[in-house]
Amino acid sequence: MCGVFGYVGQSTDVGSAVVTALKTLEYRGYDSWGIALSTLDSFIVDKDIGRINGHSRNYPDSSLGFGHTRWATHGGVTEANAHPHLDCNGRFAVVHNGIIENHAVLRADLKARGHQFASETDSEVIAHLIEDRMETNDDFSNAVATVFEMLDGYNAIVVMDRFGERLAATKQVSPLVIGIGDSGSTVASDAIALRDHADRLLYLEDHQLAILSRNGVELMERASLSPLVPVTLPFDDVREITVLGEHPDFLSKEVSEQPAALRRLVREASPEIAALAAEIGNARKVVLVGCGTAGNAALAGTYFFSQLSKRDVTFVPASEFRYRSASLDADTLVIALSQSGETVDVLEAMTDARARGA
Repeated sequence: MCGVFGYVGQSTDVGSAVVTALKTLEYRGYDSWGIALSTLDSFIVDKDIGRINGHSRNYPDSSLGFGHTRWATHGGVTEANAHPHLDCNGRFAVVHNGIIENHAVLRADLKARGHQFASETDSEVIAHLIEDRMETNDDFSNAVATVFEMLDGYNAIVVMDRFGERLAATKQVSPLVIGIGDSGSTVASDAIALRDHADRLLYLEDHQLAILSRNGVELMERASLSPLVPVTLPFDDVREITVLGEHPDFLSKEVSEQPAALRRLVREASPEIAALAAEIGNARKVVLVGCGTAGNAALAGTYFFSQLSKRDVTFVPASEFRYRSASLDADTLVIALSQSGETVDVLEAMTDARARGA
């Protein structure tokens, strides 16, 4: 899980804005970070390993910039592997959240055609693929849409086109939200990063592609590039769940919020709870799936649900689900728990469960 933030609009201190936004996204990853700002002549790229929380540096004003805070997957925790990643010619920069499952094949093909790589990451292939595509087709939207369909896995990408002074954003499962404000347009992994820039929000859907420029936001179907009418929400409707407040860390914050969260769940989600209880009652077997703290909650839930429902309720760590799924059938109910809604192992477990009829 990684955090991304991008801005395009009036010329301002974009560098500081990106750094501030990334600090709010550190809960999504903090082993390294990086930003890129567009100038008339080149990108200004600043990267480092470790947390961005104490970072303070002066940047020139710009109208276009973005950044990324990382949990390492492909490639170690190094400055070279930190995002953003550039193409060979320095026109495109990319930030990425997710895992490109077929990156090795894509990288080998690009290297065979002369592309030079600066990192060990799977993410860098995106910049080179777009560069490659734009050499034969100068339509930026089409290039991004075509390249994204080449990527296997759950991914979210934001691509900066320095020549066109624009950002492209698209996703599959991994979240992206677009902010619309008076001074410009923004995009981020979480709405909390947009609070200083946006009055209204647009939650990008899996089949959509957005182009952000000084003229605003163009929304389109990714497959056909047909225009769509954006449906936005007031920013005030978004609950700020990633603010520490008086808590020293997110762990203690989550623990202290549990009683209030349970009361709110009972008060606001009674129909959903009743529907879930009925599903549990009708199932021959119930399996709870999760990772990390969500996995701990699932394990605790097995005791409560077994006692209350008089059903066989078990817990399986999402990373081990594939080895335990052979016995699933239509009489099995699988309940997945994920704090972010984008935990890869949990999503893969649910795909497996559906394939087996559960």
